[in-house]
Amino acid sequence: MLRSLRFYLSTLLGTVLLAGCCANNVCDCQDSQADAFYFKFLVDDTGANPLAFRSSEVDTVWMLRFALPLSTAARPPRDSVGFIRPAAQAGEPITLNNAAPFAAATNLKLHRYEYELQFRDRSRMLRRFRVRNIALQGAFEADGCCTCYRNSRKAAEVNGQTYDTTETNQQPVVITLGR
Repeated sequence: MLRSLRFYLSTLLGTVLLAGCCANNVCDCQDSQADAFYFKFLVDDTGANPLAFRSSEVDTVWMLRFALPLSTAARPPRDSVGFIRPAAQAGEPITLNNAAPFAAATNLKLHRYEYELQFRDRSRMLRRFRVRNIALQGAFEADGCCTCYRNSRKAAEVNGQTYDTTETNQQPVVITLGR
């Protein structure tokens, strides 16, 4: 009887001490943003940078989503979302995530789709940035008090160029798009 009481008390004490240690730590994992991609247009209203767009060109941007043919789930129709922004915010990043800007209506994740950002430039020519071959790999990591999802690899191809956006210091990597 005394042995089982000692066992229960030591287990209870260990649990309380461990809970006290974790109570002082704030878990800010940002798991919902782990798979997010950030796209920013290179903006220069002075015209000095030949690779940049004017803010008036990228103030209205459309993003289209296409389900990959390899997907075995019921393929949703093509989706589109419009971003209409004031000129002062035209250089701000556009976020592409599992549930934003498109609703997560199916169980398909980012890598089961291809995307296209498009807008019309000064000459009214349609500019397109095709996002494909999204690669996501990750796992849950724990430090004793917090368990967070971390990507070990996050990459995408935009108009044929591959971008590795795997975060190193938990800071988002922004893909900058120019002419």
